[in-house]
Amino acid sequence: MEVPKPTYVEAPKAERAAPEPLDLPEAPKAVGKPSLKQGLPQAPAGTAGPDSEQKPWARPRAP
Repeated sequence: MEVPKPTYVEAPKAERAAPEPLDLPEAPKAVGKPSLKQGLPQAPAGTAGPDSEQKPWARPRAP
């Protein structure tokens, strides 16, 4: 069984100028060492503050 060739295989190659490299701005440099301890102090995990509302982890069981 013979498989037909697509028409683009026999088409002539289109000539075009080579693309020029892009002029990209310089990437910003990292300044200092990032710290995860920045920002507002938070309560340790598992504790609730006076204004927080605790929500149950699981749905209550039906009677």
